[in-house]
Amino acid sequence: MTIYHKNGTIITVQYASIEAAVKAGVSLTGANLTNATLRGAYLRGAYLMAANLTGANLTDANLTDADLTDATLTLGNRR
Repeated sequence: MTIYHKNGTIITVQYASIEAAVKAGVSLTGANLTNATLRGAYLRGAYLMAANLTGANLTDANLTDADLTDATLTLGNRR
């Protein structure tokens, strides 16, 4: 998965690493997570302000206390 930060930084992570990044307190503010597979991800307390989660699979993801201020949370195209 590649995360594009709004400041232009490109961060490439493996699926398991995103949970480790959140646990370590890394901010995903402004990240482009369009169509990301985050099923069952531990995102408790994550900083997802202004993140684009269009079409992301968040089934069973833990978003307790996550900051989703100005985040885009739309289903996107499902086929």
